[in-house]
Amino acid sequence: MKIKTFITMTILFLLFSFSCKETPPEPGNGTVSNGMLTVEDVGVTDAVLRLRLPGGLMNRTVTLKRQNIKQQNDTATVYHSPLSPAAGGQATHRSLIDTLIIDERLLPKQSYRYTLTVENFFQIKERSYADVTTMDTTSHNFTWQVDTLGDGNGSIINDVAIINDTCVYAVGEIYKKDSLGNWNNIPYNFLKWGGKNWEMKSITSVPVRSIFVFSDTNIWAGTSGPYHWNGVVWRTFKLDGAFNGYVNKFWGTSSSNMYMCGTNGSLAHYDGSQWQKIESGTDVNLTDVWGSPDGKVVWACGWEDFKPTVLLRIENNIVRKVWEKINPFTLNTDSLSGLLTSVWLQNDKKLFVLSDYGIFKCQSSTKGEAKQMPFPQTWRGFPWRVRGNNLNDLFIVGEYFMIAHHNGITYKHYEELSGYGRLISLDQKNRLVVATGYSFEPIHSKGVVYIGKR
Repeated sequence: MKIKTFITMTILFLLFSFSCKETPPEPGNGTVSNGMLTVEDVGVTDAVLRLRLPGGLMNRTVTLKRQNIKQQNDTATVYHSPLSPAAGGQATHRSLIDTLIIDERLLPKQSYRYTLTVENFFQIKERSYADVTTMDTTSHNFTWQVDTLGDGNGSIINDVAIINDTCVYAVGEIYKKDSLGNWNNIPYNFLKWGGKNWEMKSITSVPVRSIFVFSDTNIWAGTSGPYHWNGVVWRTFKLDGAFNGYVNKFWGTSSSNMYMCGTNGSLAHYDGSQWQKIESGTDVNLTDVWGSPDGKVVWACGWEDFKPTVLLRIENNIVRKVWEKINPFTLNTDSLSGLLTSVWLQNDKKLFVLSDYGIFKCQSSTKGEAKQMPFPQTWRGFPWRVRGNNLNDLFIVGEYFMIAHHNGITYKHYEELSGYGRLISLDQKNRLVVATGYSFEPIHSKGVVYIGKR
């Protein structure tokens, strides 16, 4: 009798705990009905979902299906797998499944409903729902103007930063001749575009390599060390061994949370009072740095001839070497490949890494796994920088004045802009994109700026 009672109670318990939840929620991006299925990220043609299923005492079958909400005949099974009991037959709170599912067969600007069904031995089902709406593509339609600055003598514009449509700052070394034909000894190295013309100044006697702006009164510029403009004066800093190289790039969330990377594997963080060295674990030239919007995770990358190419992840000023290759000259479409030159991310879910094989899209948890977004077939130049507004609005620039835009699905290569020169930096904000570099002329090279408006 006790055995029969126990069996009856067990069946009743299972009936209640696995009762079918047939009423789905109203559509809405990211809507979920319980914690088993959550939406991690949504792009133009992909969605990332997380499955978290609790342990149990019996075999179950897990199925994840997707349906286009407006076109209900458009359905597909995204995931299907048997699920065995917890080890030793013991119930546990530890998840038997905790994994990311990446669905890459979506259409732009469409709403989808995902249904997760967990079916047990008694054919009793538990369901969870999640709704997503994919992003739309963006327009490739830009009008361009090209400015050349300087009279030659190795003039170059190293970096650029946009504040708004009529305020852009750039740095480099611009040489001009005076009325007698003599070159200026100190280069113009700090430039401002006000919507029509460029204003040029000198803030130091040496070339400036990098710039990062928050506002007109909060600007960072880098040479062999950082400079900060507060709207009145430029401030210099004593680094006391915190940085050993030239500053290639800055990134930060505020002037009390700044990062800079550079030559010799140099990496440092500023907390508002002092610069602190970050041990990068490499002596490779670090070419770029960028972080998540909350500043909790920062990425850096770089390469150098006859040395490895690296991707670094920085959390709490501790560096983890995510990917390193000495000879990265084999293309893998599902993992990082090539010489890594630039990084960019718009949220804490996806990371875009630029190499000479294309843009690689990674999850933030990557250990090298990535999906290649190959360059357009007409692209011929080595790439130097990637920047964007969002996942569906990215630009890349490189050798031979190469400029291309990715709208979430396709590239637009602006072949008409190509020429004999190099674009090494880029910034994009709203409808404006600005790329900078120099013309290939052994003696008479000039600084070059491409300004695009959508």
